[in-house]
Amino acid sequence: MVGLQEAEEFISMLKQHKSEYEHVKQSIYSLYTFLFPLFTQLDVVEIFIKHIGDLIELAIENYEIPDTVSQYFTTAVEINLQAGNGAEAARFSKKYLAYARSLANKDKVLLDAFKIFIEFREGVSRVEYALAVEEYMQLAEKVNTKYSPEYIDALFNSAYIDFSYGKDVIAYKKCLDGYEIAEQVYGSEINIKCTHLLGLMIQIKSMNKQFEESRALIEKLKGIEKKLTSIHSEQYKRIALLEQDLNEKEA
Repeated sequence: MVGLQEAEEFISMLKQHKSEYEHVKQSIYSLYTFLFPLFTQLDVVEIFIKHIGDLIELAIENYEIPDTVSQYFTTAVEINLQAGNGAEAARFSKKYLAYARSLANKDKVLLDAFKIFIEFREGVSRVEYALAVEEYMQLAEKVNTKYSPEYIDALFNSAYIDFSYGKDVIAYKKCLDGYEIAEQVYGSEINIKCTHLLGLMIQIKSMNKQFEESRALIEKLKGIEKKLTSIHSEQYKRIALLEQDLNEKEA
């Protein structure tokens, strides 16, 4: 740990003298890549967060392979989330998307960047988010066909956007399509994708005062969650919130 702290102090010192830092950028990048496993494995989150932006910039400047840069971006998002820095996680997800768009052979990296981007929409307008989800869905179909986890995720998010705009019929149809695809991808309805889709279907039915159908879907969701996890899981507890919301609307 002492060596890591000394290296961090050395890098910080160089940054204060820009001309020296520019002169030894390649060496600094080599040091960063050597330290990267330590940044992610040890309890040095503050040090990692302080330098991850520079690591990514140097990696791009040195024409590092996209898979490695993607790893840096993904880790930057994850570590910032762990540290409670939601805004920083969202900023890195946007930068990752911009980087992926700049690549010549970009489909695989861009698909991963979209996957992360749609999870962190802080500071993103509804229109920008909707366009990103639509592009993600088209790319997922192109790269992996419709029968893939990525396409199901995109379809779920597209349905949620439609629901938020009051397009309940369209949203529900997308949920049904996603549910059918998920059953084929995973071999049955016992999977996390189906539970997400059922949760949205319950909200749509409840919002439209279709209470009996909503309750039937809640029971179906309970059955799947019991097989996936248990009645004591956090996922199962969320069902109680859906049920509570339904009771309030029905009262």
